Amino acid sequence: MRKTGYTLLILGFVFICWAQGAFYAVGKAETYEHSHKIPAQQSYTLEDVQNAIRDALISYASKQPPHYIGALFMLVGGILLDVAGRRKQKPQ
Repeated sequence: MRKTGYTLLILGFVFICWAQGAFYAVGKAETYEHSHKIPAQQSYTLEDVQNAIRDALISYASKQPPHYIGALFMLVGGILLDVAGRRKQKPQ
Protein backbone atom coordinates (compact mmCIF):
# COMPACT_ATOMS: atom_id res chain seq x y z
CA MET A 1 0.00 0.00 0.00
CA ARG A 2 2.89 2.36 0.73
CA LYS A 3 4.42 1.76 -2.69
CA THR A 4 1.09 2.53 -4.34
CA GLY A 5 0.74 5.70 -2.27
CA TYR A 6 4.20 6.95 -3.16
CA THR A 7 3.65 6.05 -6.81
CA LEU A 8 0.40 8.03 -6.91
CA LEU A 9 2.07 11.01 -5.23
CA ILE A 10 4.89 10.99 -7.77
CA LEU A 11 2.54 10.49 -10.74
CA GLY A 12 0.33 13.34 -9.57
CA PHE A 13 3.31 15.64 -9.16
CA VAL A 14 4.67 14.73 -12.60
CA PHE A 15 1.25 15.25 -14.18
CA ILE A 16 0.88 18.70 -12.61
CA CYS A 17 4.39 19.67 -13.77
CA TRP A 18 3.61 18.46 -17.28
CA ALA A 19 0.32 20.38 -17.30
CA GLN A 20 2.10 23.56 -16.20
CA GLY A 21 4.55 23.12 -19.06
CA ALA A 22 1.65 22.73 -21.44
CA PHE A 23 0.40 26.21 -20.47
CA TYR A 24 3.26 27.82 -22.37
CA ALA A 25 3.00 25.66 -25.46
CA VAL A 26 -0.77 25.98 -25.75
CA GLY A 27 -0.63 29.70 -25.07
CA LYS A 28 1.99 30.26 -27.74
CA ALA A 29 0.03 28.25 -30.32
CA GLU A 30 -3.23 30.02 -29.46
CA THR A 31 -1.58 33.45 -29.69
CA TYR A 32 -0.22 32.63 -33.13
CA GLU A 33 -3.54 31.20 -34.32
CA HIS A 34 -5.70 34.06 -33.09
CA SER A 35 -3.34 36.84 -34.19
CA HIS A 36 -3.95 35.82 -37.80
CA LYS A 37 -7.72 35.96 -37.38
CA ILE A 38 -7.74 39.69 -36.60
CA PRO A 39 -8.44 41.73 -39.73
CA ALA A 40 -5.93 44.42 -40.68
CA GLN A 41 -7.53 47.84 -40.27
CA GLN A 42 -6.68 51.23 -38.79
CA SER A 43 -9.01 51.12 -35.80
CA TYR A 44 -11.14 48.60 -33.95
CA THR A 45 -14.36 48.95 -32.04
CA LEU A 46 -14.63 47.88 -28.42
CA GLU A 47 -16.86 45.00 -29.52
CA ASP A 48 -14.21 43.75 -31.98
CA VAL A 49 -11.56 43.72 -29.25
CA GLN A 50 -13.85 42.04 -26.71
CA ASN A 51 -14.87 39.35 -29.21
CA ALA A 52 -11.25 38.65 -30.14
CA ILE A 53 -10.19 38.35 -26.50
CA ARG A 54 -13.20 36.18 -25.58
CA ASP A 55 -12.65 33.82 -28.53
CA ALA A 56 -8.96 33.47 -27.71
CA LEU A 57 -9.60 32.76 -24.02
CA ILE A 58 -12.34 30.23 -24.71
CA SER A 59 -10.14 28.42 -27.21
CA TYR A 60 -7.16 28.53 -24.82
CA ALA A 61 -9.17 27.21 -21.87
CA SER A 62 -10.68 24.36 -23.87
CA LYS A 63 -7.24 23.04 -24.85
CA GLN A 64 -5.69 22.98 -21.37
CA PRO A 65 -5.17 19.65 -19.61
CA PRO A 66 -7.26 19.26 -16.45
CA HIS A 67 -5.05 19.93 -13.42
CA TYR A 68 -7.40 18.29 -10.96
CA ILE A 69 -6.37 14.82 -12.19
CA GLY A 70 -2.87 15.24 -10.77
CA ALA A 71 -4.30 16.67 -7.57
CA LEU A 72 -6.61 13.66 -7.20
CA PHE A 73 -3.68 11.26 -7.71
CA MET A 74 -1.78 13.08 -4.97
CA LEU A 75 -4.80 13.13 -2.66
CA VAL A 76 -5.39 9.38 -3.00
CA GLY A 77 -1.66 8.72 -2.59
CA GLY A 78 -1.59 10.79 0.60
CA ILE A 79 -4.64 8.99 1.98
CA LEU A 80 -3.08 5.60 1.22
CA LEU A 81 0.14 6.62 2.96
CA ASP A 82 -1.82 7.87 5.97
CA VAL A 83 -3.78 4.62 6.23
CA ALA A 84 -0.60 2.57 5.82
CA GLY A 85 1.11 4.63 8.54
CA ARG A 86 -1.78 4.15 10.95
CA ARG A 87 -1.86 0.39 10.34
CA LYS A 88 1.84 0.18 11.04
CA GLN A 89 1.49 2.03 14.38
CA LYS A 90 -1.33 -0.12 15.77
CA PRO A 91 -0.19 -2.65 18.41
CA GLN A 92 -1.05 -6.23 17.57
